[in-house]
Amino acid sequence: FLPMGPPFVPRDQSAHLPKIRELIRQGRYREATELQFELSGQSGFLYPEYFVPACDLVVRTPAVGAVRDYLRSVNFETGEATVRWSDDRGVVERRLFVSRADAVVVFELRGSGRGMLECELALEPREPSDYFNADRDISRRSDDVFREHVCDVRAQADTSSLMLFYRFSKAYPGSLQALDCVARVIVTGGTSAARPNGVLAVKEADHVLVLLALSPNRETATPRDRDMLNVLARLPADYATLL
Repeated sequence: FLPMGPPFVPRDQSAHLPKIRELIRQGRYREATELQFELSGQSGFLYPEYFVPACDLVVRTPAVGAVRDYLRSVNFETGEATVRWSDDRGVVERRLFVSRADAVVVFELRGSGRGMLECELALEPREPSDYFNADRDISRRSDDVFREHVCDVRAQADTSSLMLFYRFSKAYPGSLQALDCVARVIVTGGTSAARPNGVLAVKEADHVLVLLALSPNRETATPRDRDMLNVLARLPADYATLL
């Protein structure tokens, strides 16, 4: 959960339990509720804290000519989500699954021909859905919560990795302090180059494999991307093997 300040410790109301029970026995349920709330010391109803927003793996793939035969699917036997389409270059396919065994998200981009893949990869803060964006009030409140509770957002890229890091501005002892999102990028054929704002540009590649790990951190508010990349480096760079 998103740390939104030290937890509220409920007051001990056990001494008042007989009175509350007596009101309930008399059918005076509203009075019992109001008494319990008055004794709680709360100024209002306490909603649960929000979930931590992790990140989006953004993949921008330019088309050559018109896009045809677009298909999205999920294989419920393997847990793979697949997107496939064709344009003037040939067929392009994206596949993704989450490996519980290795605690990693595995993403693959492949094409029907050699050297045909071109894309930009980035880790970016999680965006609300189109459904929520259509409601301006919800979208505004979502943005306000993010700005109030998430700080020190850093996105970086080099030729073989992506990193997104942020701290929680209202963290307290024992809560989450920060979140690291790290991806190892394996490009076969072609070239990869880091661009500003944490973008990795891939051109004329045969195959792209991304291994993405997330690490909520309770111990320190400093990035641990190097340690996480070392763990990812020990995993096989092969989609089928990981699957």
